[in-house]
Amino acid sequence: MIPVSFDSLHFADLKAKQEAEAKAAALKKTTITCLKGKLVKKVTAVKPACPKGYKKK
Repeated sequence: MIPVSFDSLHFADLKAKQEAEAKAAALKKTTITCLKGKLVKKVTAVKPACPKGYKKK
């Protein structure tokens, strides 16, 4: 069995946290406003698109 010190565990935990933050930043959600007459819908997604019949404001 290979001895594992606290430092190597701590380093692995920090690396995993940094990778998760980088992935979250890459998949940042944006919100757009879509109009259809007087109806207003807000769409939030990584790559938002208005529903059929709606126009982007």
